[in-house]
Amino acid sequence: MPLVVLALAILIPAGLYGILTLGFPPVMGNLLSARAMKQYASQVYPEWKAQGSWAGFNLVDGRYWLSFSTEEGERTLGYDRGENLIRDEKREEALLAEADVDGVIRRNNLWQSDRLATYCHVSWTPQNPEAPVVSLRSDFYGQEIPEGESCRETMAELGMKLYDAFSPVLPIHTLSVHYGYSEPDEAELSWISMVLDLEEDEPPSQMDLLAAPVTRK
Repeated sequence: MPLVVLALAILIPAGLYGILTLGFPPVMGNLLSARAMKQYASQVYPEWKAQGSWAGFNLVDGRYWLSFSTEEGERTLGYDRGENLIRDEKREEALLAEADVDGVIRRNNLWQSDRLATYCHVSWTPQNPEAPVVSLRSDFYGQEIPEGESCRETMAELGMKLYDAFSPVLPIHTLSVHYGYSEPDEAELSWISMVLDLEEDEPPSQMDLLAAPVTRK
């Protein structure tokens, strides 16, 4: 009996912690995430063999992961359960190279040392692995604390520049712009973020970006 009580005292808090931190009962989350990654792999890499039916969870990036045995050795897929998106790094790298993303960033001056950084990420859904889901993000930095609408207008302009630069080579699904600045006596940067999810085949307007939700942290 003491052993049973001890086991319950350990397992119940652990289960509650998993539900609160992972947002889903851990056991079901691991199993369903593994199923999603297997579904994706069966369509894109039918020769792969999953190394189990239980997905791991990365507390750093909030993704599940599953390893597969392939002819080239072990490969790993990632899965964002909340967004229902598969992270396939090798396939992502190939698509970004094909679209010459580095060249797009360079030609449009979207990377400036210590001032502006731009990132492009590609994921896929397990249900439709042939349709890439593309997100664009730019971070820019300043010394001034933003006031009024000027910061929002600057972020909207940068968002439009991002879309105009990348839309000819990739389908864009999410645009996000983030402004980092220093508060007095604060060691870490504070951030203002603007995120806009795009409707398929409908380019955003300046007004869409100006009306996009803005968060501070």
